[in-house]
Amino acid sequence: MVTIKSKIDLISSFLLLFISLVGLWETRGLSEMSYIFPRTVCIILFLLSFIYFIKSLFKKEAADYFINVRKRKVIQVASGMVCYFILISFIGFLPASIIYLAASIWILPKEGNTKSRRLLLFQALFISIVFSTTFYVLFRYVFNVPLPEGLLG
Repeated sequence: MVTIKSKIDLISSFLLLFISLVGLWETRGLSEMSYIFPRTVCIILFLLSFIYFIKSLFKKEAADYFINVRKRKVIQVASGMVCYFILISFIGFLPASIIYLAASIWILPKEGNTKSRRLLLFQALFISIVFSTTFYVLFRYVFNVPLPEGLLG
């Protein structure tokens, strides 16, 4: 028997398959160096979506999504994402990414976490600086992708 939740899984997997095929189709006119990254992402999306589609066809029982969602934290992170998109044009990719990632890591731990807030803040800052800088260097200097510098940059 096909339940509503399994129909949602089928529809979303089919939609992701469609998006990946459109992405592959759109890369056909690009030069060889230009299409490598988007085509690779689309192929990976297609393969994972196909697996998702097959699994949703043979799944006996649909999973219950969003049962234990902490709505307050979702709203905080979503609001932070909006601020991130606004900040990125003013202060640039790197500082905005460091601020957003550190804030998200600091906000998201469960309430029962025994780590001190100070230690968590230090870890969040360290992780966000390392990851944001790595992505910045990778995309800016390896892939030669211009990233937003902001009004201050």
